Amino acid sequence: MTKLVHDSAAASILEDLLKETDEKEKERLLLSVIPGRYSELRGRSEGTKDTLSSLVNCFRLSFAAVSEKTKAKTAQHFVKKNAQGGKLKHCLEICFL
Repeated sequence: MTKLVHDSAAASILEDLLKETDEKEKERLLLSVIPGRYSELRGRSEGTKDTLSSLVNCFRLSFAAVSEKTKAKTAQHFVKKNAQGGKLKHCLEICFL
């Protein structure tokens, strides 16, 4: 994740990496890894616009690479977190809009 966030060229290989990644791992990226890192960096000085944009791009590419079942599970997860007033609200808005 660190490589993808800090090296804009690394995002170009993400699609190839995702093809070889197990569905459960892609689900984990969508439900916890990417949103967690986004939330963590958003509140810090190191959370630059480019870094956050890279995370959004990673999320969108990952979302496009999963099954319809995982897409539905991911969307439900964010809707639930948003309804609970969770910290992921901003990530939800950025990643899905």
